[in-house]
Amino acid sequence: AMRACGDAADRVALERRSDALPLMPDPAFAKDIAAAVSTFGSARRAAVRGLARASTRAAQARGAGTLAATYTRLAGRLADTPPGPQARNAHDDLVARARDAATAYGGMASAARHGNAAAWAARSRAAAAAHERLQQALTALSRVGR
Repeated sequence: AMRACGDAADRVALERRSDALPLMPDPAFAKDIAAAVSTFGSARRAAVRGLARASTRAAQARGAGTLAATYTRLAGRLADTPPGPQARNAHDDLVARARDAATAYGGMASAARHGNAAAWAARSRAAAAAHERLQQALTALSRVGR
């Protein structure tokens, strides 16, 4: 049975060389993702520091809004970096998780503008969870092809 399987595999040929998929993810894709994440990390750290220093509702709204924009920029940059077929699902999940975090931080900004402490607390928890899911999605993407 093994010999027959091997013989059959030997007879299989792609009609066109362009039909072949590389076995490993594209190094240029990995480099682009790493650059996007690095830029995001620097911007996020600065935004988190700004939010931590916020002492008024208006400053909290600005800080959370800055974080929302930071995640939105990451999602856009990731979406503009096309993955190969092997990384597509993990990449799409990463983009979705960045958008989820942007939405959560946007909710924090809205809660601060409206002075809604309960909503602020709920959105803060949602934002932390969304960031954790983003980290998990990034880890999953980094494991593609290993």
